[in-house]
Amino acid sequence: MKKALFTICLAAFSTVAAYAQNPHFVVGPTVTDNGTTLTATGSIAGLGNNQLLTVEMNVSGTVTTECTNRGGNVAPGQTKTDNFSVSGRYTSDKNGRVDFSLTTPLPLPGRCPNGNWTGAVTDVSFGTPAILVNGTVIH
Repeated sequence: MKKALFTICLAAFSTVAAYAQNPHFVVGPTVTDNGTTLTATGSIAGLGNNQLLTVEMNVSGTVTTECTNRGGNVAPGQTKTDNFSVSGRYTSDKNGRVDFSLTTPLPLPGRCPNGNWTGAVTDVSFGTPAILVNGTVIH
């Protein structure tokens, strides 16, 4: 009976410890549109100390590409919608806090009329990013 009671108490305390973590922003997030990339920075607390975690940013955007032919003529208006995802692995400090910075990768240009044209990304119009900690959305 004592062994069963000890096991039940241990399970109860383990459950409390798992639910004690409450990831939340203490700074930010600050999201900066760099023109063709998006950067999110911030500081997350409410984690256990020395916890390895993954911070991820997912966002969609409309990529604008200009296509230039060999004569130097530009054909504007080539756009496509793309999804961007970037993540990083971080270890929380002794106070259960993590500072992070994530930047989306550079997008690939949209399609140009044919191989005689060269595409260059001129802008990306980003939507609102989702920021996740270990797969759970916190922003």
